[in-house]
Amino acid sequence: MEEEDAQNELVEDHGVLLYYKYVNIPDTDTLVDWFQNNCTALGLLGRARVAPEGINVTVGGKMSSLEKHITAVESIPLFKGCDFKLASCHRPLDQRIAKECGFTSLSVRAVKDVVTLHSHPSVTSPSISNAGKHLSATEFHSVFQTTDLDTSLEPLALQSECEFGDDQHHGKVVLLDARNTYETRIGKFLPPKGIQTLEPNIRQYSDLPAWIDRHADALRGNHILMYCTGGVRCEMASAYIRMKGSGYENVYQLSGGIQRYLEAYPDGGFFKGKNFVFDHRISVGSLDKEVIGSCLLCRNPFDDYTSRCRCSNCRMLVLVCNQCQASSMLNKKSPSYICELCHKNDHNDDLSKHPEEGNNNSNDRLSTTKDDHAADCTVEKVLLTKKLKILCLHGFRQNASNLKGRLASFTRKLKHLAEFVFVDAPHELPFIYQSISNRVQDGKDDAALESCTNSVNLSQPKPMFPQHCNRKRAWLIAPNCHRTNFDGCHTDMILNLEENSSMSKTLQQYSQQDEGKLEKANWIQATSPFDPLQYQQQTVGWHETLIRLQEVFSNMGPFDGVLGFSQGASVAATLCSLRQRSSGHNTNINFQFVLLCSGFPSPAEEFQRFISNSSMLPIDIPSVHIFGGTAGLDKQIMSDASMQLASLFRSDCCVVLKHSSGHIIPTQSPYIDRIKDFLHQFL
Repeated sequence: MEEEDAQNELVEDHGVLLYYKYVNIPDTDTLVDWFQNNCTALGLLGRARVAPEGINVTVGGKMSSLEKHITAVESIPLFKGCDFKLASCHRPLDQRIAKECGFTSLSVRAVKDVVTLHSHPSVTSPSISNAGKHLSATEFHSVFQTTDLDTSLEPLALQSECEFGDDQHHGKVVLLDARNTYETRIGKFLPPKGIQTLEPNIRQYSDLPAWIDRHADALRGNHILMYCTGGVRCEMASAYIRMKGSGYENVYQLSGGIQRYLEAYPDGGFFKGKNFVFDHRISVGSLDKEVIGSCLLCRNPFDDYTSRCRCSNCRMLVLVCNQCQASSMLNKKSPSYICELCHKNDHNDDLSKHPEEGNNNSNDRLSTTKDDHAADCTVEKVLLTKKLKILCLHGFRQNASNLKGRLASFTRKLKHLAEFVFVDAPHELPFIYQSISNRVQDGKDDAALESCTNSVNLSQPKPMFPQHCNRKRAWLIAPNCHRTNFDGCHTDMILNLEENSSMSKTLQQYSQQDEGKLEKANWIQATSPFDPLQYQQQTVGWHETLIRLQEVFSNMGPFDGVLGFSQGASVAATLCSLRQRSSGHNTNINFQFVLLCSGFPSPAEEFQRFISNSSMLPIDIPSVHIFGGTAGLDKQIMSDASMQLASLFRSDCCVVLKHSSGHIIPTQSPYIDRIKDFLHQFL
């Protein structure tokens, strides 16, 4: 039977599904749970992002599973009319590429924005209600097809509805590519003469607003046609252009992006080359096999990103043909490539510097002597040769794997500065399911729950008591954690069940069919609602945690620093107190700094006893404290608690980074830059 199932899996078609929807989400946490459970049950891999303003999903798996997922999503009233882009393809053959594209696991997260238009957190995104008008693939194509542009624009309602001057009323058509440089390299629209094409040449989407600001004059008064891969990036970008006011009203976007256009015009139409995609397929072409990309080194036609070559400066993907790669490997063990943008900005003087560390002032560079420049390069290379080693402590009801995935972007941006080591806490937590009725008992968010329950169909497939579950863990637990009511000990494996719903029937059927699995998984229903302040109750278990950490420092150390997230941050602070009490003489547990993310003072007796002794304060260890700066943004840890923890550390070596998001570690500027500056002092 198992051989037959394996054979069926090999034969069955696989596919990739992309979709997004801008719609108000009343309860992002509930929807995150729904996506996690539905995709896990159907064996889908990829990513789903849930923001208060909507969703953005890219997942892959068996075609039958993807179709079931579509049916499940369509049954949710919020997502009626969602444009599902489903394409069949082979299963991921190169696990290296699949892993880089996020298709070897499932990542479901709550985020601030559907797409990040601005890298700076203080900049407010435009309203999505002001986005440009959608044009179907046929309408978009017809604009290019008709040489008489005034004739082609009128039936598509592209004529200005605003009061421009007579000389602006018949503005020209401008085609704007909203994608990144590495995408445009291998495929783009090539319209006929008479239509101006603008390619921003940006490394990342968050660079687009600055480009728009610099080229506002070229856009004003014209009919702006925008396109991207699947449409989602044009939504916010078109709204950003339109918010500039008079002269920027006529903005239009290709509905469904390049993918929908190629479906309508399999021969490619006016699109030449390949459509870059963010999954294991890498790119998708048309029947026209024309190659418009070229090798960075020899300039011969080439458009294959399979080798994943990257610029040595900015780490952007570059095209290097197989022959040039082979030649480079013969000459250097680690070949260096410089992308066209870094060449243009003259960043190739020093291959060891990152773009954010490079000096962009040409006058300063010209005034620097060769000897001074060589000396600077030597120092920089020495700094980058040594990496900090940082121990990472996960939060309550997480594990090492959870935190590693959660910090993937964070660690990637710091990979030239630090190596991160993730370890599991000693205390295993039980698997619990909780009824929705319990959640509503506290009465604090009844309206939000009712709203989300009405809009999200919670009876869709969920993984009922999975046979193989990764245990969630904790560094500290509540005194009653192992009693039957499990107060203060809920885990990420909680299932929310309505008592009389079809899911309850599914649960009963599951129990009857396989009682062994149910007993083995040890699932138990919680008898009390979730307490958002449960971290204040986790006071016991320090002895086991200390033994575990002593083993980690002995076997995996030494460590330069400790990063703690949520409960892990409170444990890291307790380690600081232990180090301070021993005056640095405890050679087993020793480190130079801590990064405390969404932290709080540990309620454990060991830490409370320490802070009650004023002579021991402040804690004399350099620290960074990262947390949501506004009360209520972090629904897990109160911002006041994080600020209270920061106040226990010496102020002249304490960095406080307040962000405008929730229970996360931000990776955009200026936060990541401040963290880099902090780490550099220990190299």
